[in-house]
Amino acid sequence: MTGLVAGVDVGGTFTDIVVVGPDGITVDKVPSSPPDFQDGFLEALRKAGVDGETGEVPDRIVHGTTITTNAIIEQTGARIGFLMTEGHRDVLAVGLGRRAKMYDIFMDPVEPLFLAPRRRFLEVPERIDTQGRVITPLDEGSVIAAATSLVTEHNVEALVVVYINAHANPVHERRTGELLRHQFPDLDITLSSEVLPRPREYRRLVAAGFDAYVKPVIRRYLERLHGLVSTTGSRLLVMGSAGGALGVEAVLTSPLTTVLSGPAAGVVGAARVASEAGFDNVVTLDIGGTSADISLVRNARPSITASASFGDYPLNLPMIDVQAIGAGGSSIAWVDGAGGLKVGPESAGANPGPAAYASGGTEPTVTDAGLVLGYLNPASFAGGLSLDPEAALDSIRKRIAKPLDIDEIRAALGIHTVVNSTMANALRLATLRKGHDPRDLALVAFGGAGPTHAGRLAAEVGVGTVLIPPHPGVLSALGLLLAPIQHSATKSLPPGATTQDATAVIAKLDSILEDELRKELVEPDDVERNHFALLRYSGQAHELEVPLDVTHGLDILAKARDDFHGVHQATHGHSRPNTEVEVVMVRSVHRGPTSLQGTVQVGNQTGSAGVTSRQACFDPAEGFCDVRIFQRSALEAEDPIEGPAIIEQPDTTTVVYPGDSAYVDGHNNLVMKVQPQGSR
Repeated sequence: MTGLVAGVDVGGTFTDIVVVGPDGITVDKVPSSPPDFQDGFLEALRKAGVDGETGEVPDRIVHGTTITTNAIIEQTGARIGFLMTEGHRDVLAVGLGRRAKMYDIFMDPVEPLFLAPRRRFLEVPERIDTQGRVITPLDEGSVIAAATSLVTEHNVEALVVVYINAHANPVHERRTGELLRHQFPDLDITLSSEVLPRPREYRRLVAAGFDAYVKPVIRRYLERLHGLVSTTGSRLLVMGSAGGALGVEAVLTSPLTTVLSGPAAGVVGAARVASEAGFDNVVTLDIGGTSADISLVRNARPSITASASFGDYPLNLPMIDVQAIGAGGSSIAWVDGAGGLKVGPESAGANPGPAAYASGGTEPTVTDAGLVLGYLNPASFAGGLSLDPEAALDSIRKRIAKPLDIDEIRAALGIHTVVNSTMANALRLATLRKGHDPRDLALVAFGGAGPTHAGRLAAEVGVGTVLIPPHPGVLSALGLLLAPIQHSATKSLPPGATTQDATAVIAKLDSILEDELRKELVEPDDVERNHFALLRYSGQAHELEVPLDVTHGLDILAKARDDFHGVHQATHGHSRPNTEVEVVMVRSVHRGPTSLQGTVQVGNQTGSAGVTSRQACFDPAEGFCDVRIFQRSALEAEDPIEGPAIIEQPDTTTVVYPGDSAYVDGHNNLVMKVQPQGSR
């Protein structure tokens, strides 16, 4: 045992690594390596000196991955086919009857029709009612015939079984699974009742379809990566979307649990850092190269939603509530047909990257604008990369300044203004729609670009305090080490279920989860057990989650119904105490220890104390001015820095805008005090 643990977060642009051991903490960044992301993963280990060749190997590596997300976004998943209840072939096409843009006659469908064309949806005679009673027995001959057609005529790699009301009684789906695994042992078989045991056929179909769609992709990736890591003696875990780490076997069984792997880790890390600094209620902002991820943390706990969506697609799996927008350092700036300046959502990514990378990219990005404005150091960016200011200036001149008939500086400031406005609107939505005034919260800014933009964003939404962790550019990688090993299980309850029924279901779920945690080498005495019920008012189409106390022999469902009114009031701003409350499902969550114990405080940083300066521009009317440049490693606690100033460190650049100030607290966080926009 080396005592080392490592978190490796693979993003679309950079791969971040944090290694913690007896001798302290090591952080680093390397460019990601699409499409072979495992190459960037291994390069990060090599650069940090923990690959087994250049030094010791970690006992445990926790991995945040974008593989699942990318497969869905890029539509590069498996070729899949569906077995549906007779008469329900068109569930995917019908969807929920929604229109994302009410008056757009050319609107693309909001249903994920790319999962499979209609010809790969075949029907099977069977029927189970809402009470779980068998109305029409399963026609096993039709199962084999339909599956054979999908395999031989349509060359599917995976089969998905979605029968109506399978959440109430999965007997037909399970029997179908047995038949298919016997007949087609080399095929992936996915049952909707195992992926999402909840009512609403379309939502179950989407979740099960995506799970099957990404399974071969993530299997190829993880099997290779796990093989490479295991040869060094390290144990590999993967971050899940609900804020906990999972073993490779669990991920391969349910790959959709990793759809928000990286963003979830960032929120876990931000919540922990903020809590130790005395901020339990915060909004987190993770700005990377491709996207900005926003989440609300209340009482030092990340917000978990059981009704999450991925874009327009409902997944309804428990996950940290993260709002993602296509705005990051590599987001491309462009001029639309009406002469309006736009930024994103298209990204230059890591390859070719921004024009300033001099790697073939010609489109201007947010990073290019920051370089032209003087915010970024061309000699040292993101772990030591060199940037080309002339290439950045040229791209902005050709693509933005000339079409808009303005100078390059105004164009660069315009790029920052537009992207900041986009992110500020997302911050407002993420807080106000949950009943929280952003002015009552602190903002935790991280990611490679988060500290660069945080001051402007905070001023625009009225946040007075910005907290920037010691290593903000790799906080998601640190969050991987702060995440517990975690498994959860859900089971629907029949209408009219009693507390006795619920208690029996919870006992079964707990037994399943105890077995799962044992596989992760977690002892029962080290497990924290939590239970929840999902409830709704009669007639509602969505549920809210309420904690259950199963330790005191109470009527847990009656108490859950009482508590639901308060949760509904806090979430939606109203409640109906006289309306019937339905208990739809119960959920068990078991958490084991985290990879990193104790506080996350990093020891006092030391470095060269020299203060330099360079020209930077914050206002087109005032032009460029001399701005002091500080090295974060040399900052002393409580030593105030008045803006304008720029604070550099290997993983990010913090801009303290005119009128704002900053200081280092006792936990080595950088705390910015921001003036509201109207008072500047």
